Amino acid sequence: MTRVLNCGVDDELRRLRALILETWGCTVVSAKTAGDAIREMNSRQFDVLLLCYQLGIDAGKQVSDEFRRRFPGGKLVVIENVPTDPNVLGANVVVSAYHPADMVSAVTGDSAKVRPAKAAA
Repeated sequence: MTRVLNCGVDDELRRLRALILETWGCTVVSAKTAGDAIREMNSRQFDVLLLCYQLGIDAGKQVSDEFRRRFPGGKLVVIENVPTDPNVLGANVVVSAYHPADMVSAVTGDSAKVRPAKAAA
């Protein structure tokens, strides 16, 4: 089971990402701020940091650096709305203008689990 730290400022998007990932069997803990995320890292183990770019560069860098320090084998997945250099935060994967299936595949690494949504008729 993939353990995900879901970090982002938008409450609704954070809840939606958690719901989708939990549906695919992930254990998800959510954090709204860099401080919240670091507190969660103090008390739990994580496989993946799902980091929304809206958190901001400085806060995102703080969280991603701490994640890498604590979980050197962990995966950093950054969600963004605008094109950016993935090296900014040292991301393994950047999901841009994502479809939920893309996010699940990026987090779990199992594209076989992902089924594209049917197009509207």
